[in-house]
Amino acid sequence: MLKPDQICILSGEVHSGKTTFLRKLYRRWQSPQIKINGILSLAYFQNQNRLGYNGLTLPEEEEFPMLRIEINSPAQKVGRYYFLPHALAKAKKAILNFQGSNLTIIDEIGPAELQGRAYWVPLLKLLEKGQPVLLVIRQDLVSAFLDKMDTPALVVKLSSADPEAELQNWRLGQI
Repeated sequence: MLKPDQICILSGEVHSGKTTFLRKLYRRWQSPQIKINGILSLAYFQNQNRLGYNGLTLPEEEEFPMLRIEINSPAQKVGRYYFLPHALAKAKKAILNFQGSNLTIIDEIGPAELQGRAYWVPLLKLLEKGQPVLLVIRQDLVSAFLDKMDTPALVVKLSSADPEAELQNWRLGQI
């Protein structure tokens, strides 16, 4: 059984700055009293071309190659990208390393999770344990996620008047 307000969703359009916003917010929130774990997905560019995403583990802030448009080995496809063979395991480990953490961030929940792949099983494990989660979900996938979960969640739109205050109020209710 999920706790009320256990899930908070930061939503916005594709490439609207959700991860950049959340990374800044994470740095402001992280403190000795507030332990945050999880994964952020940072855009990876080469010669001004987006070639994929790097993962950033929290709280270690270790950046690693995660998704690429093309790879030379078998991999799970996510949209137009492929998970690098070791990357999905590393990201899942960062998500599930929540012992002693007040909050887990998952950037992002997308079509693969809605199909039960990628971060879906780790997310369910967190929720079973009662861990509060802050999820990044593209605006056009929020309804499908809420239907699949069949549970209420606070949805904060990046374009709202003060998304930081909305997220801060939710977070304060979790600690």
